Amino acid sequence: MKKALALLVLLASQSLISDYGNSLKGYWHGFGLIVQINECEDKICGLIEYMFVEDGDDQMLILDENNKDKELRSRTLIG
Repeated sequence: MKKALALLVLLASQSLISDYGNSLKGYWHGFGLIVQINECEDKICGLIEYMFVEDGDDQMLILDENNKDKELRSRTLIG
C-alpha cells in the first residue's frame, strides 16, 4: 500500500518535477509499468522503473521472454 501511495504521489507531481516541457522525456505510465524516457546518445530510450504485479510476485524476477533476440530472453525487464 505504501508503494502504491508513493507511486501516486510521484505521478501526480510529475509536472512539478519535470522541466522537459512538451518533450517525451520523463516518467510515463501505462500497461502496468512506469517507464523513464531519456536521451541515449542521439536516440530516445526507455527504462522500466516499476512494474505493477500481483501481491506475492517479485517484479525483479520477470524475464524478457518475448524478446525477438533469444539470447536476451533470460534478462529481467526491470533496469
